[in-house]
Amino acid sequence: MTCHWCGERLIWSARGWVHAEGGHYKVRCNRCGWTGAPYPSPTRCPACGAADVYDLHCALPVPDASDYDPWERHATHRLAAGQMRTKVT
Repeated sequence: MTCHWCGERLIWSARGWVHAEGGHYKVRCNRCGWTGAPYPSPTRCPACGAADVYDLHCALPVPDASDYDPWERHATHRLAAGQMRTKVT
């Protein structure tokens, strides 16, 4: 899955879909320009210490091509053990 807003890869955690750094929210510092998505979300910039940190967006998962199994797209039912899978066109 990728994030709809920033295009970065998302990972599944016990808290749901999160950015790779572990946070739901991508944040930015107005003073130095630092961006990141740590968990928990910082109230001060970890780079310069400024309190001028705000949320850019929350992770919004969107499937990408690697999330699909091309065989499952055409399957109408699950195969029982021992059955052969044939490609449907």
